[in-house]
Amino acid sequence: MPTISDNNLRVMRAIIGTLANSSIPRVQVSSLCSDWGIGAEKLYQLLFVMENVELLRIIRLQNDTKARSVGAKMLFADPCAYMVLDADQGTEREAYVVNCFAQAGYSISAMRNEKERDYVVTLGKQSMTLEIGGKSKKPKNADYVLRDNTDYPVGNAIPLWLLGMIW
Repeated sequence: MPTISDNNLRVMRAIIGTLANSSIPRVQVSSLCSDWGIGAEKLYQLLFVMENVELLRIIRLQNDTKARSVGAKMLFADPCAYMVLDADQGTEREAYVVNCFAQAGYSISAMRNEKERDYVVTLGKQSMTLEIGGKSKKPKNADYVLRDNTDYPVGNAIPLWLLGMIW
């Protein structure tokens, strides 16, 4: 049975620090292992534990079938953590959107080409693509754009606050 050592706790704190200080943290296994002085297997174990206790939410790429994939994006499972840690507002927005859809039972995947759209959310056989941003965010090629700091939905632009109504 795997155990957690003091060194593992140090790495977990480093992961939390990375999340708090990065704009949409991406998972680069070899770089993280080198920076933190641990092996890839231990990093996978720590991320697995942190995800299962709902500290982290790891967003995998759409159609990712790799057994040891750690995902495209790593976010705090609770978007309030970003506000408490005075972290990046864009990351906080994405964590909020991902959390709302996850709580409502949707599956969330990151897009391989973020220049076209940010996420695809799926419930059953229905899916839609999303772009997330501030008041003037453009939809790019997404079905919907979720905008912060807006009051009313217009066309395919939906105010971020409305997501609180989906669950």
